Amino acid sequence: MTRPLENPEKKRWLIALLAGPSFIIFPLWAWLALPPSHSAAQTIPPAAQASGYVTTAVCAGCHVEQHDAWKGSHHDWALKEADEKSVFGDFDSASFEQQGEVWRFTRRNGKFIARSRNDGGAWVDHEVLYSIGVAPLQQYLVMLDDGRLQALTIAWDVEAEQWFHLYPGPRIAEDDGLHWTRTFNNWNSRCADCHSTGYVKGLDPRGGTFDSRWSDLNVGCESCHGPGEAHVAWAQNPDDKAGRGFTVAPGNEVEVCAACHSRRQALGAESRPAGAPFLDHFVPALLREGLYHADGQILDEVYVYGSFLQSRMHDKGVTCSNCHAPHTARLKAEGNALCTACHSPAGNDAFPSLRKAVYDSPDHHFHETGSDGAACVNCHMGERTYMIVDPRRDHSFRVPRPDLSVALGTPNTCTACHTDKEPAWAAGQLKRWFPEGRGGRPHFAEAIDAGRRGGAGAEAALLSLALNSEQPAIVRATALDLLRRFGPASADAVVSLLSDPTPLLRRGAALLQSNAAGDKRVERLVPLLADPIRAVRITAASLLVDIPPLAFPAQAVLPYDKAVAEYRASLLASADLPETQMNLAALAQRTGHPRAAEAALKQALALNGHFEDAWLRLGELQHSRSSSAEAVETFRRGLTALPDSGLLHRSLGLLRIERGALKEGITALERAADLRPDDGRLRYNLALAHARAGQAEAAEKRAREALAIEPENPEFLYSFGVLLIERGRINDAREVGQQLLRLHPDRPEGSALMDEVARRTAP
Repeated sequence: MTRPLENPEKKRWLIALLAGPSFIIFPLWAWLALPPSHSAAQTIPPAAQASGYVTTAVCAGCHVEQHDAWKGSHHDWALKEADEKSVFGDFDSASFEQQGEVWRFTRRNGKFIARSRNDGGAWVDHEVLYSIGVAPLQQYLVMLDDGRLQALTIAWDVEAEQWFHLYPGPRIAEDDGLHWTRTFNNWNSRCADCHSTGYVKGLDPRGGTFDSRWSDLNVGCESCHGPGEAHVAWAQNPDDKAGRGFTVAPGNEVEVCAACHSRRQALGAESRPAGAPFLDHFVPALLREGLYHADGQILDEVYVYGSFLQSRMHDKGVTCSNCHAPHTARLKAEGNALCTACHSPAGNDAFPSLRKAVYDSPDHHFHETGSDGAACVNCHMGERTYMIVDPRRDHSFRVPRPDLSVALGTPNTCTACHTDKEPAWAAGQLKRWFPEGRGGRPHFAEAIDAGRRGGAGAEAALLSLALNSEQPAIVRATALDLLRRFGPASADAVVSLLSDPTPLLRRGAALLQSNAAGDKRVERLVPLLADPIRAVRITAASLLVDIPPLAFPAQAVLPYDKAVAEYRASLLASADLPETQMNLAALAQRTGHPRAAEAALKQALALNGHFEDAWLRLGELQHSRSSSAEAVETFRRGLTALPDSGLLHRSLGLLRIERGALKEGITALERAADLRPDDGRLRYNLALAHARAGQAEAAEKRAREALAIEPENPEFLYSFGVLLIERGRINDAREVGQQLLRLHPDRPEGSALMDEVARRTAP
């Protein structure tokens, strides 16, 4: 394996990067991720007892009943060494082919062999070392070089008893992060923490190699109850009262489960000790576009935690074990009986605010008893299928809102069943059934949708949502995240949240301070350097790295040094991931080191050549450094990998127009418009380009499309008015000017347009 040469300029930046009040050297290898090679060296890495862990076998000696319930559960089957009992797939000379990708599955000397072709067309044998999961699918792990365990993307459908591809469609290129040999299918980084107990990642960031270790192969007792060494010592000597209290307190149960059942970013390289605060070890994914719909419904594979945090059940203290038996991981009851354990005339004394009523009745669900429509989960826990064969239910326990489907295009469980009907029909039905509404807090969907689109009034709506204590914390944190695209006013308005009891809100408010002036940033973030939660501390540190040392108060020096060291450790823990390289690039740009940022972005692309955001940011960075020719080439290479990227076509088009290649630029923007039908700004840019090219009719068409998407946008209205003036349609332009004055009386565009109308009509 080759290693990139050290760049002296890059090294100088790394030395200076985190130097604030004191001088900290940030090692070169903290962000130099190496492109993986694809050799087929195969050995089983040794299991090692992690510090304080004793293994499930020891626990079973006393806790027989609990161990027997756990045995055979999905947690037990999370990972097993490959043998005749654990491997379900057909390895009797079976084969699988998709879009030219060919696999052969055989047995040899008692081992399970998966054969694939390498770049040269030769067959390469990969010994299956482990099986993952028990149902509805099973995956298999093989060892490549440098200690990398990789999950095959050809999986076994347990119910249908056949091989299938997790990424159906065109063959995945070898430089794509989704290729089975690449980062998204690396077990050490992406899977192991949740499929083993007492996991230690063992990444060497200097070479990108792994020496991963664990206490138990699967999800054992100590995954949920914490390291058991002290407890075992207490059991052997009960008079020693110091050892018993390792078990997880019930009030922390949701966060214990969330360590795995969540879409999140890890802050370290080792398993989170059960009972530790969630944000000491992870940052949960917010309700971001591409992950969740604007109303918070699941879209991408986000697991459970982010949905459950939105629910009224979470707000009222419901925990996972109210519905799921913790050791078997099965539901405690089947069908509606699970829900009516609480939602019934008897209620549940544990939740005194719950309205006692009959729910399992046509008077509530308006469907025939026993039908699909009468099932509680089908209305209140919409289902999506992931990994081709694995259906998952949304755990936000929401009331169906087809009215939001009409307004925003979000899905709803009504028309998911009644596929021959439109959302407006479903909204009408619910209005007839519940003419006075169903109560509850106002929905956040409109504000989130406006924030994603950047429409008129979005900032005010998001700010109101962020400050609304009646809304779930993850929703408010999402509003704070969306506010980062606006100006400094919102950063000033959320200062009170920097001391909020909820760490997710403190972190969100801290991130928003990136829009604040340097002196305000220091004043507001220095107290968070000593926050009790690590995610908050390192966020504050990351936003202060570009502040001159003399700007810090003396008492902040030590907390800053400690928080920066934690931030450094969190980056080192994931230096093998392209996302980390992106974070390093952002830091380099903030600290005024564009060449180091460019190098980090190139490393991200070395790990995943189909990383759209990395191509975009690399080209934008090169353009900002007056390297427009390089930027054009970067966008073109990005489009070679991602020919259907509307964003890359847009960036290329705008840059070509800026460099004088108007025709080529318009062609690229037109292609981008085809790929991004809801992008009003893109159509606005196209209108300007067509006008510049003397194509007035095409310009007007695109301007009208932009306004159809964002009808109140002052820039769009003003440009449309100017275009109408240039076409000699003064009266139409006057109407646009009057509309501007009415919608945006405090902005200058309306007056400017009306002045131009007056000038054109003056005798």
